[in-house]
Amino acid sequence: MNYVENIINKNSKVVFILESPHKDEILKGYPLAGKAGNIISKKLGYSEPFGLEVNDKSLKGRVSIINVSKQPLQKDAYTDRNIPKNILVLEKLKEVFENSAKFNTKHRNKKLQKLKEEIYKIFLEEMRKLPDNITVIPCGNLAQKFIEQIKKDLEDKNFQFIEEKIPHPSARGGWSNINKETIENIKNML
Repeated sequence: MNYVENIINKNSKVVFILESPHKDEILKGYPLAGKAGNIISKKLGYSEPFGLEVNDKSLKGRVSIINVSKQPLQKDAYTDRNIPKNILVLEKLKEVFENSAKFNTKHRNKKLQKLKEEIYKIFLEEMRKLPDNITVIPCGNLAQKFIEQIKKDLEDKNFQFIEEKIPHPSARGGWSNINKETIENIKNML
């Protein structure tokens, strides 16, 4: 299986939104289990990958983690034997949102448009499971663009949103570019 279930805690005060799982997440079975999880933990003062802290350690029950896509959007997240047939469409979706597309852009490529709609439908269902008044921290361009649509579709949830653009932790520069005040803010929420 190349899907990783999200960590949704009904008592969460904070939810981190990321793009999709990668190799370590598939191997370990929870989000933020690898490089990105280590970067977030280091920045926030935890010793284990952030997904482990949330899933099984000090933050258990207090934080949620949701990937926009439960399936990896990058070919290098798969072994040679389990690369999905639609990998080119998955990678194109990631590329489109990392560059500049807005969420509501209709894509000429019908497979790409359909995939975006399917991923969003599942993502929307996952976001509905969260408690009202939770603080949403989207990490990376793709997550931020999907969250822009969530703001319109789930107004009744009264979500709070981190206004600063938070980069994906394993992106070039990643979390080293976040200002200290924002990091302290996130620490205080946890």
